[in-house]
Amino acid sequence: MKVSVFLVTYNQEQYIRQALNSIVMQQVNFDYEVIVGEDCSTDATPTICDEYAATYPQIKVYHHNPNKGLLGNWEFVMNKCQGEYIALLEGDDYWIDTHKLQKQVDFLDMNPQYSLCFTSADISMEFGGQIGAEQSLRNIREGEYTSDDIFGKPLSILTSTVVLRNCILPIRYSGKLLYADYYTFMMLLQKGNGYGFSVPMSVYRLHANNMSGHDVNFYKKKYSQDKFFSKIFPQYKEYFKQDMYRCLQHLIYDMKYGWKYRLIYMLHNPKLLFSSFLLTTFNKYLLRIN
Repeated sequence: MKVSVFLVTYNQEQYIRQALNSIVMQQVNFDYEVIVGEDCSTDATPTICDEYAATYPQIKVYHHNPNKGLLGNWEFVMNKCQGEYIALLEGDDYWIDTHKLQKQVDFLDMNPQYSLCFTSADISMEFGGQIGAEQSLRNIREGEYTSDDIFGKPLSILTSTVVLRNCILPIRYSGKLLYADYYTFMMLLQKGNGYGFSVPMSVYRLHANNMSGHDVNFYKKKYSQDKFFSKIFPQYKEYFKQDMYRCLQHLIYDMKYGWKYRLIYMLHNPKLLFSSFLLTTFNKYLLRIN
């Protein structure tokens, strides 16, 4: 098998047809499979996936019951992929170039030193049922990328633009992760550099269901992920230490566990003893009394 197309979906009945259509319209000269992880959706997504699987024998749908969650679904689908290469796509995104797979696979075939390649993308902004004007996320310069280009840099490798070499399976996603894709890319970049194409070949759909606000829970998960990453990528420990510190600046005001994060915050910067622990604690109880 030359390529496995990785597709994860949950409650995406309004988008999944376009994602699947963008796969089956690909013009390629190799065999490929489509591994769909359908995560116990409560809408018409399972029916639509089964409809496509009945029409296109290369599509294999796995229905999870109970729901595995995002990390569990990612892990399941990744480890089902048998192809020499894996092309990533999420159920609310889609490809816009009918030769996308062929171009990226040809490139990786001719350049075995690279572990993955990715492209720029267009963004479709959809809110309240209205589709906004498509915007371009064309911050990908044409050329080679190392792990140094990813850590701490404003580069966005969008998942649905990536084709990767199948060289890190089997893979397990720790519950400490916030982003499965980011971890996947960093593991790959330990095997070989990446290559970016400046031409957009995918659309990233931005809508209410995939916009995550940066609340306390986000910073808790981000802090946990940074701590995990600092251990497995020690060469970037200083970067993750700084990022953990930024997370702590938000977590010290958590009403339930703020005291714990204030103590950790002090350890990061003992000079802030009064501002990070005593004052925030005092303000918390003062506000409660008032």
